[in-house]
Amino acid sequence: PQQMTFRCRCSPHDWKIFLVDRSVSTLPSVSYDLFRQKSILEFIHPTDQGHVNQLLLRSTTISLTETIPCHFVHPIMQNVIPMSLEVKSFFNQVLH
Repeated sequence: PQQMTFRCRCSPHDWKIFLVDRSVSTLPSVSYDLFRQKSILEFIHPTDQGHVNQLLLRSTTISLTETIPCHFVHPIMQNVIPMSLEVKSFFNQVLH
């Protein structure tokens, strides 16, 4: 019933979150410091982790924007929230 947004950037080596876009993120009652330096997969339900990991791996080899359904595990309340996960490749033109 309520739409929440969480936007972050992850390292392509270990999926650790290095940036949370606070201007867009709207998770209630959460300090975004809880996410920093943790793998994004820690917040994905175990039954969805394999599929999300495959999508993340693909995003490191080809430029893509893809949305998949999965489940987010709230870091404080530990409840599971259905979500649409959008993965966008970001390539630094200087490095690639």
